[in-house]
Amino acid sequence: RGSFTTDTQAKATVMPIAALTKLSVLEPITVRSVNLFPFWRTVFFLMITLMVVICPNVLRTYYDAERKYEQGAAHDLANRKTQMRRKIRCYIISFLLFSVLVIPTFEEFAVLLNCQADETGTKRMAGNEDTICYVGWHLVMTVAAVVFGVFYLACGLLFETVNFNLRSLMESKLGAQAAFPPDVKCSCGRAVTLRRLTYVMFRHLMPDLNLELPKVKVGVFTETDWAVYSRQVRFVSKVLLAGCDKFEALGASLQMTATTCIALFNLLIIVMFPPLKHPRVRRMLELLHISVFFASATALVALWGPSEQSPSFTPALAVVYVIFAFAPLAHVAALAIRRRFLPAATRRAKIFDEPLCVSPASSGQLAPCERLGRIAWDDPCSDEGACSPTELGLRRTAADAQELDAAT
Repeated sequence: RGSFTTDTQAKATVMPIAALTKLSVLEPITVRSVNLFPFWRTVFFLMITLMVVICPNVLRTYYDAERKYEQGAAHDLANRKTQMRRKIRCYIISFLLFSVLVIPTFEEFAVLLNCQADETGTKRMAGNEDTICYVGWHLVMTVAAVVFGVFYLACGLLFETVNFNLRSLMESKLGAQAAFPPDVKCSCGRAVTLRRLTYVMFRHLMPDLNLELPKVKVGVFTETDWAVYSRQVRFVSKVLLAGCDKFEALGASLQMTATTCIALFNLLIIVMFPPLKHPRVRRMLELLHISVFFASATALVALWGPSEQSPSFTPALAVVYVIFAFAPLAHVAALAIRRRFLPAATRRAKIFDEPLCVSPASSGQLAPCERLGRIAWDDPCSDEGACSPTELGLRRTAADAQELDAAT
């Protein structure tokens, strides 16, 4: 938006990012036809919001497949594959409905609610000037969008809170009680009904009660206790950005200011409440949000800057914008190149930046010298009788890597 769309050179520079953005929010399906029913797209996305009613069945199916997968014999590969396919289908359905289609759905609702007054003072839809707002079909569609949109928003926020981990959702707790208690009619699963799901959707949003998820360690993706905050902010940001994108009456300046503020708020949440414990993955998330914020701020500066007095101002900022946008991808590529072409000995020297010693109690395995209380490889023995060949420390460097491997 703004200067990047009006300047020819800048528009060509940011074209790759613009194309990826349109593809990521399913912009190609937003083509409209005036010859069809003017609310056909609204009806389509209302059907998407009504998919909330199938969520109990999806959760029951997933939990049943998870239980049969774990209880089945390890050698019964056919049964395990069948249950795994059931779990994958349930995950894809939930992710498609409440992640991929969130932005297109709320963008369509924003188009429906974007009404502007004409010369006579009559409010008409900005996307279809032949339609008078809040009259006839428009009133019906508006009421349906508001009512069903609230339930769709609450259900999507619930799935985003558990990071689409359906098992964690089924085993979560609301206070001291299970969110979905065991089914008293049969011992085969949990009582997941539409009424219970609706209760959990809105109850966990109350400040007096939190949705407690089971603590699971999954390596580098092990989450912190406050990971839920960043996920909830991420989901709400999708809805806000979808609304800002379609309200053209706000103007490009206000739209881009709102986008930058949303990016800044997400960055602050990630820094103050990091969702993951692993420091390397945490830094990658921070880099991603820093990239989004500075790219948004660059586009905003380009809109406010002296583009008319300095013709090269906007194209230069377009280049800066692309650099900020692709910074995380460049960082990942640099790490991949480093792992591919950097010699193994040099990588070991960078990883083990402290002296490593041979421990007699660990069958000659290497360990940090400070933990073993041994001396370093190049440190002289103060007491000649206190040192033995197996107790000498080994410093792992690029120069003596081969010699070290042979000695080990």
